[in-house]
Amino acid sequence: MAFSFWKALGHGLTRVRERPLDAARIWAFDALLLAVVPGFLIIVSGAWSGPGEPVAFATLSPLQTAALIASLWSLPVFWLASEGAWARFLATGEPATAIPYRLGRDELRIFGVIALWAVVGFLLLLCLILPIGLVGVLAEQGGPGGRAGAALLVGAAIGISMFIMPRIHTSMMLAVRRKAFSPLGHFSASDPFWFRLGLAFGVAYILSLVSGYILPGLAALAAGYTADVAGMISRGSLIPWSNWAASKPSIGFAEVLVLLVAWIGGSFGLLLTRGVFAHAALHALEQHELDARGSYPAGAST
Repeated sequence: MAFSFWKALGHGLTRVRERPLDAARIWAFDALLLAVVPGFLIIVSGAWSGPGEPVAFATLSPLQTAALIASLWSLPVFWLASEGAWARFLATGEPATAIPYRLGRDELRIFGVIALWAVVGFLLLLCLILPIGLVGVLAEQGGPGGRAGAALLVGAAIGISMFIMPRIHTSMMLAVRRKAFSPLGHFSASDPFWFRLGLAFGVAYILSLVSGYILPGLAALAAGYTADVAGMISRGSLIPWSNWAASKPSIGFAEVLVLLVAWIGGSFGLLLTRGVFAHAALHALEQHELDARGSYPAGAST
């Protein structure tokens, strides 16, 4: 079966409907280790002075600061474990264990893919310093025509990214699905449907913004925080709603409700986008097809 735009958008929801307990278990670990534990560590460390007050690292002893920073630095590790758990859930038939988070070969492959493409992105950035500077000059000194040209260049960059990023994320899913580290080969595996994959990702991303930011904004409006929402809109701000709640003088039912809507909406948005990548991984070219096309060979399983 070929890649389907509509099935890609619904793939995450389909997997949740098929295996609701496994999905709930992963979500529970996400909430605990990516949200509750970091907040708890900040509070018990004494760095948080209360609602509406900034995090005050300067008030901590060197030992407390080192312990808190070390704890917060564990967040990337938890995030990597979460990515591995969702990749297994969405792109393979492996059941989620009682503790879905783990650090094994799947997570090492994901990290390797991220590291490789991060290096590639950094090198590309070095090559694009001049065009980026040109965009800045056009935006600052080019008048209406220059600003329009800068906007066109930025729009082109966003458009290109919309078709590259989902292929990189799909290669991460393939690294877990096929138990092999082959970033370039897995990137090429989505060649036949790269355009549909990019469109599906674009739609899923827009829906994730709606569920993760607009719906909590509507909840905040209903709770009477009209000025806060208007300020965010005027600034074009997409700050996390957790930051907004932490800036309030007190945390009440309304703030908890907005945070709950934001968490559910954000999780739904991530499920949509991850589902698109997983559907692409399920319909990507197999290795013998890549070899026949003369694409990059697969790396050895690690």
